[in-house]
Amino acid sequence: MKPRLVYISQFRDACGYAVAARGYLRALEKHLQINPDSFDLKVYNINAENTSVKRLTHNEEDILSKYEFTSETEIEKFCSDPYIVVWHLPAPMYTLAGLYPADHCWKTFTKVVKGASKNINLTVWETKEPPEAWLKMYDMLKTEAVIMPCNFNKSALEETSKIKTYKLPHVIDFKNTKSIPIRDIEKEIKDKFVVFSMSQWIPRKGFDKLVEAYTMEFGKQEDTVLVIKTYLNVMHDFLEQVPLDKQAQHIGAQISQTKSRVFLSDVRESKAKVVLVCDLLPSENISWLYDKTDLFALMTRGEGFGLTVAEAIDKKKPVLVPKASAYLDFTNEESSFYVDGSWEPCHSSPELHSDLSWFEPSTKSARLQLREAYNLWKNGKLAQVGQSAHDYLSECNFTEEKVGQDFFDILKEESKNLKPTDAEMFTNKSESVFKEKIASLRWSLSSVAPAEVATKNITTSKVNKLTGQFAGEDCYILGCGPSLANYSPDFLREKLKDKLVIALKQAYNYAPEIVDIHMFNSNNVQAYEYTKSRPLVIGSSAENLPTTSRGLWSTKQEFDIFFFMPDDKNYANALCNARNFNDYTLDKTIYRPWGPGMMYETVLHTALHLGVENIYTIGWDMENPGTTTSHHFYEDTNKIIRKPDLMKKDEIVRNIEASKDVHNWLKQKGVNLYIGSEGSHVHSDVPRKILA
Repeated sequence: MKPRLVYISQFRDACGYAVAARGYLRALEKHLQINPDSFDLKVYNINAENTSVKRLTHNEEDILSKYEFTSETEIEKFCSDPYIVVWHLPAPMYTLAGLYPADHCWKTFTKVVKGASKNINLTVWETKEPPEAWLKMYDMLKTEAVIMPCNFNKSALEETSKIKTYKLPHVIDFKNTKSIPIRDIEKEIKDKFVVFSMSQWIPRKGFDKLVEAYTMEFGKQEDTVLVIKTYLNVMHDFLEQVPLDKQAQHIGAQISQTKSRVFLSDVRESKAKVVLVCDLLPSENISWLYDKTDLFALMTRGEGFGLTVAEAIDKKKPVLVPKASAYLDFTNEESSFYVDGSWEPCHSSPELHSDLSWFEPSTKSARLQLREAYNLWKNGKLAQVGQSAHDYLSECNFTEEKVGQDFFDILKEESKNLKPTDAEMFTNKSESVFKEKIASLRWSLSSVAPAEVATKNITTSKVNKLTGQFAGEDCYILGCGPSLANYSPDFLREKLKDKLVIALKQAYNYAPEIVDIHMFNSNNVQAYEYTKSRPLVIGSSAENLPTTSRGLWSTKQEFDIFFFMPDDKNYANALCNARNFNDYTLDKTIYRPWGPGMMYETVLHTALHLGVENIYTIGWDMENPGTTTSHHFYEDTNKIIRKPDLMKKDEIVRNIEASKDVHNWLKQKGVNLYIGSEGSHVHSDVPRKILA
């Protein structure tokens, strides 16, 4: 039987990964036609971008239709025998998958990767060193090889990991693409020295440095123009977006701000002209922009290949790029305008933490190179540099035939001695569907800021990512009251294994395997030790927690989200008295009111924000009126870092009364609240649905 191969990527998207994937698929198809008995190929398309722009040629559509899975049933059948999976995506996509809109392709994607006899990641990164989180991902998934398109990535991975590595350049074939003019800018660029730059508008691409250098160098002359073709994020909605029709205004304001910081002698207003093309364009328009270009400039701080650089050279255009990163594989000193710089910590880019390094280009060096290119243009010699760059690229042989052969050879090597597939990936229904979702959420939150860093803006951004993530689900909240002990940990593990479970404080320790979200505040707190599949951890405190510390919780305590409480310990304003629950929904404020009652302060509001439909509490017991002590399912121990203040005389009564009101309030919000354990003193108007 032929070895089975599943190739996963963003075949229909607009990003660099998608362009590269289409090139690889075309290249591989040529060799499969020559060697029809070599592989049984299936293609799995991932839609990561929220755009309707058609990117595929008719030939690419035909190839994709030939190999693409058509149903879940077909996937299950194909993956029942040993197979290789090549997942051509950034490694974090695996954990981010659960955050995309409800789409079967993402849920199945993770199963196809985990169930493979051998999984291979085809990827790039843009920093000097591979992100540590990626290495951990490879270890978790038992990834056996990584394919990268450049020596920049390959050598870095070989220095830090023992995982097998391959180099596979992207296919470069752009010179014969038909060109269609963009009429709006034809007049603006005519008879001028045209500097063209194209990429997504993100800090890594260095548009700030390019605009700055260009404005400084050409602010006193009118025969130049900088054309920037760009766009903001078009990924699906778990990332913040600016609508396409608003992007030009948004980006234009940033360009103007950068230009305004440049002051030139004897010039009241800079004459440096910048033309902004802010849209997702078909390849024919892009080809025309390359045709009209005199110099392609990308002041990038890091590239995993540099596809636009290669495309420009393929169109016989000289390039201005920093003297570092992946494109050094196919550019040289003689036919490129290299910009000096230095390796510096990453900044202004949540997906790239500052313990990684990127190349910070020098504005001074960029100005010198821009001027040199301009002088060659004036003398009619710049096109010769572009021809020389093209000749050098041609020697690299990034053709479909050569790249396809290399890809084919890698797959033949990796298809040897395939172990049995994990077919249970497609039949095992007992595993909680929430565990991977929680892992994805935690990864997404870390993209906002590292765990254990808390500010108002960071918390707000993280909370926004939680909105509606568990819409329509049942939620079980485990409290610390005595009634939790009515059920054994083994019983809860069996009953709640496929449920969304929130545990409060020490309730986490009772059955940690089933807990998806762990919440606590600064009372009765201890340093919690988490299992391998760590829950989403949410802490709150009225203490002034430093932004890079865990404060009173001890140096060992972890959290993903921290809720601030104003240091207003006015009992009259506590929710058990004020009952203004609606003022503290998480879409309005991340600040939580001071207690008593963590359920009122934070927990129920969080469940509401997650979008759950039914809430069942186990161990939310309160106390008999008249008592001034608290009873828990656990014994007080010296592990507790801080014990709570004694309860006020009417606190129990007020909390019980408030439980009726919070039930009615949740009901108005479309959420049902039930007491799930015997022995609770929550108001009798709150319905009981005791866990059998």
